[in-house]
Amino acid sequence: VLRHIDDLHDVLDKEQSSDEDRQKYCETKLRQATAAKSNKQREAEDAKSIIATYQNELDTVVGQIGSLKARMEDLDKQVAKTTSARQAERTAFEKSRDTNHAALELLGVAEKRLERFYATSLVQASEKAQ
Repeated sequence: VLRHIDDLHDVLDKEQSSDEDRQKYCETKLRQATAAKSNKQREAEDAKSIIATYQNELDTVVGQIGSLKARMEDLDKQVAKTTSARQAERTAFEKSRDTNHAALELLGVAEKRLERFYATSLVQASEKAQ
């Protein structure tokens, strides 16, 4: 019976040793898993921070694009208004130019008639004077 108890004691010692080794192994694995979990959580927080930063930058860029679109629309309106004004000025200029050209032609015709009238009057006056 004592031998059987000693055998059982030896078996229990071996099992205890094996259990202690397993416990150390499990504790090591648990520490490693906890460390890995902490690292992953830190990485997730860093990623969230980076995403928030990029989101802020994106919002800023979208705001700037909206502002630029509004400015471009205002510029397009100004260009259309200026173009319309310049076209009206051009039309007025062309009309004035054409009128001036017609007036010059009329003055040329009048000048020729006056020259003919006075040329014949001067010739007749000089003939009377002789």
